[in-house]
Amino acid sequence: MVVSISNEDQLFLVMLGERITRLRKAQSMTQLQMANVLNVSQQTIQAWEAGRRRIQIQVLPKVAELLSVTLDELFSEEPAKLACKSSPLPK
Repeated sequence: MVVSISNEDQLFLVMLGERITRLRKAQSMTQLQMANVLNVSQQTIQAWEAGRRRIQIQVLPKVAELLSVTLDELFSEEPAKLACKSSPLPK
C-alpha cells in the first residue's frame, strides 16, 4: 500500500536527511557504520538521507544519540550544528 505525503512532509524529510548526512559526516561515520549500529541496511540510511523514506519513530532517539545531538537539534529548522568532537562508534 503506497501512502502519498504532502509536499510539506516531503520537504521536511529531505531537510532531515540533509541534517543527518551533515552530522554523520562530521562524525567521520560512513552510511554502513551507521546502519550497523542502528541494525538497518545501508540502503535504508541512504533513503533517509535522500528524504525517500521515513525514519521509524522508535529509531529516532538512537539516531540522535549516535549523531551526538538531541531530538530537538535533529528536528530543528535551523541549520544543524555540527558536533565539535567525534564520539567513538559503539562496538
